[in-house]
Amino acid sequence: GVGVRGYFADENVIFMINSVNQHERMTIIPVEHIERIEIIRGPMSVIYGTGAFFGAINIITKVTEGNAKPSSVEFSYGSRNTTNVSAKFASKADPNQTTITLGYTKTDGLDVPYSELIRNPNRLPILGVDTAATTAGQLDRNTLFFNISTKFSGFYSDISFVKDNRETLLFYPSVGDGSLNRKSYYYITLGYNKKWSETLSTDVKLDYFQRDRSFNYNFMLDSLGLAFQNAYYLEEYKESRVIAEATMFWKPVKSLHVTSGY
Repeated sequence: GVGVRGYFADENVIFMINSVNQHERMTIIPVEHIERIEIIRGPMSVIYGTGAFFGAINIITKVTEGNAKPSSVEFSYGSRNTTNVSAKFASKADPNQTTITLGYTKTDGLDVPYSELIRNPNRLPILGVDTAATTAGQLDRNTLFFNISTKFSGFYSDISFVKDNRETLLFYPSVGDGSLNRKSYYYITLGYNKKWSETLSTDVKLDYFQRDRSFNYNFMLDSLGLAFQNAYYLEEYKESRVIAEATMFWKPVKSLHVTSGY
């Protein structure tokens, strides 16, 4: 969770990439492509819209400047069969710019004996797990991140897709190959920024967000007839939203900045 100034503020801290609202903090952007992370504490809803009452988190990605390579591909392999692949393709001709970012991660996850995860290992057979069983093959994870952002003559767009398939444990040991938590997110932002003068500028944008989530949990309980055997838990969640925003920035004098939005 996210906390700001002593408050648990998960639903009131906005999460952005390059100042574009992602509507969800699950975004898995490759760390190789992050330039810096900006954190602003305090009410920011006037500037960033709904969900920024406690603050804002903004991830700024690396941009192509000077003689820097506009494109790059990176690969790494490590323990637990962990594979990371990231790629970036960029084209820049001021004031226009196009950036494509791709990230993929696959891992077998931790392999830990269940006897180390429970206070009394003798209870494992009651939960349908052998005392020598481990989490091998039950904590796999595959993630995919794709983003394309463009700027052209005041118009801008940002399109992101995130997919996360993660096996997990919840309350009880999983049976078989594990319990799978599937998440997928889509973000589309279209906007136009216009600088009318040295003191006045406007920004108009339209956001579309879609979230799909399913959680399949399979566990076995057989204890004194008080629990269930081969219990199966399924949760599905879908959400979509469209948000339109218009913001005006006015600086009548050097020491005064006025922001108004709808």
